Amino acid sequence: MKWALCGHWGQSPRISDLAEQNKIAAYNYPQGVLTQTLRAAAAHQPGILSEIGIGTFVDPRQQGGKLNEVTKEDLIKLVEIDNQEYLYYKAIAPNVAFIRATPATAKAMPRSKTR
Repeated sequence: MKWALCGHWGQSPRISDLAEQNKIAAYNYPQGVLTQTLRAAAAHQPGILSEIGIGTFVDPRQQGGKLNEVTKEDLIKLVEIDNQEYLYYKAIAPNVAFIRATPATAKAMPRSKTR
């Protein structure tokens, strides 16, 4: 793993540790924006425009969503349309997903607990 883009790092302590130790590049998008950018990626769109995040740590004038020193690429850009500021969030198509499951079945298929 070279980098990670998450909306919430609290449920991924091992990946969070890698980011804190500067072993991977780490980005954070607001949770709702992350969902919208995943949809944009699925639709083969380059990204989304949103007012969400202006003036916060994802604003490129702050940290641009970068969580450590090894994170260099800019995924978020500040744009202006009709005198209104927006953040452009680059859509990233995932090539891996993490699934939480109980031990695998005899055929090595993960299974989830039902409650």
